[in-house]
Amino acid sequence: MNIVELSERELVACIRAAYGLNVASVQALALGADLHARVFQVVAENGSQSYFLKVRKTAAREASVAIPHFLYSQGIRQVLAAIPTKGGGLAFTCRGYQLVLYPFLAGHVAMEVGLTAEQWAELGVALKAIHSLRLPDSLLQLMEREAYSPEFRVQAAGYLRRVLAGVYNQGAGRGMVELLRSRKGEIEHMISRAEELAGALASGSERPFVVCHADLHKWNIQVEPGGELLVLDWDSLKLAPKECDLMFIGGSIGGYSGDVAEEASFYRGYGDTWVDPMALTYYRYERIVTDVALYCQEVWERPGVTAEACDQIVSNVASNFMPGNELEAARRADDWLGDSKRSGSSSTWGGRS
Repeated sequence: MNIVELSERELVACIRAAYGLNVASVQALALGADLHARVFQVVAENGSQSYFLKVRKTAAREASVAIPHFLYSQGIRQVLAAIPTKGGGLAFTCRGYQLVLYPFLAGHVAMEVGLTAEQWAELGVALKAIHSLRLPDSLLQLMEREAYSPEFRVQAAGYLRRVLAGVYNQGAGRGMVELLRSRKGEIEHMISRAEELAGALASGSERPFVVCHADLHKWNIQVEPGGELLVLDWDSLKLAPKECDLMFIGGSIGGYSGDVAEEASFYRGYGDTWVDPMALTYYRYERIVTDVALYCQEVWERPGVTAEACDQIVSNVASNFMPGNELEAARRADDWLGDSKRSGSSSTWGGRS
């Protein structure tokens, strides 16, 4: 289903009005997983310049556009930032849709091409700069703050209960039913453990909150032809403990292999830092629980979902439980948390997690 009901002529006119840009063509691209947005390639009239245009049916949070622009303005060049309009805005509206223009990217996501040791280190340097930067009050007010919300834990538990009660036995979601039933014990444990850790984090000693991308997997890291890195898609950013981002490093999440050498290269750039095993464990379990909740929502609440789409969703969820993947990384962090409690130490310095 095409969620963008704007013609090429309308898009061209809106871009010209907002940016003073004469456009030769606008072409839809099959990129991104956002169900409420489409991405287009915009080619300037003389053919010498191209841009990415993101068109959203539901406007993005102001922070997801304003914060990357601020980070880029502070010299963090690994951040993809929106191009301002003639009036200085970072987004504009066209017939009820929100449009944001970005520089065109000619490379590939890190999931497809991988990262060299030097690029892992560069990612570490960039993330350290982001985590160390203090936002002005005007931007702080735009930021969501980590609250360890039970929302997705409640949703995942609810779907599991309904699956076990036979509510979803018919239709295209049968594969998801079988998967959830087969992983019942693991899912219940993750929900319970994430809930326990969320309570401990929320009520324990205050941890420093920093600007976190919060979805730092390899699909959101772009490698340009010259080797430059760009961090994409800031829709999930929040103020949170740094482990909200660091849990991806060595976490086998979104394409990370959990390779020791990759992790060492990253921390060579990021620098020695105290990593909280409790926060790390929470975020890894919570990530899988959130996946279960959101994918169940896709299967059973999205109108017109196809059997083919359901099969892909089941494959995505099942990957969390495969050897070497997300659940194993979460358990590894949990084991480390247990070891640190027994030894009376709760810290490490940029090491294996």
